[in-house]
Amino acid sequence: MPDQYRVIISPAALTQLGRILEYIAQDSPANAITVIDNLLAEIYSLELFPGRFAEVQTDVTEDGAPVRRMPAPPFRILYEIISSQRTVRILSVQHGAQRS
Repeated sequence: MPDQYRVIISPAALTQLGRILEYIAQDSPANAITVIDNLLAEIYSLELFPGRFAEVQTDVTEDGAPVRRMPAPPFRILYEIISSQRTVRILSVQHGAQRS
């Protein structure tokens, strides 16, 4: 079995998840919970093989790590891998129509 990485969700990404929840809950509270549950499942799937998604060529984090983009239609999840700590840090959760 492959080694697992620890997943950390940044404060900014947590705020974005909260906004997504609030926005969807205006029309459908039950659907909002389902969407967030699905997004969290996608996020925590990065515990295994976090390098499976493409690097975003123009973005690099403060630590110099490349930013990767995980599609979770209609959303995208931006994250970095901190190999020395076996950690994945979620940087952003955005709707696909949003500009970075």
